Amino acid sequence: MQKNTSSKYIYGKEIILPSRLTLALSLLKKYTRKFKNKHIIITGSFLYNKKYNDIDIIVISKYEKPERFFGEVHVSYFTPEVYNSLFFESV
Repeated sequence: MQKNTSSKYIYGKEIILPSRLTLALSLLKKYTRKFKNKHIIITGSFLYNKKYNDIDIIVISKYEKPERFFGEVHVSYFTPEVYNSLFFESV
């Protein structure tokens, strides 16, 4: 029997728009399948504002890769060193 090691942490849940939280969890499920065994972070104005430009998804990967757009989804790739950065603390 394989143990599910997936976990979700929702920071600022009380100020995220409820419909966006539902969509973010759906996107998280989709992109977790696409990027197996990677940390996925959904962030940005999409979560908090009625108007937004794109949906920001950060993938923590062993290698940096060019950012990509999948429709309104903007995927950025960062290496694990980002965990020790000011950028990550701001997210």
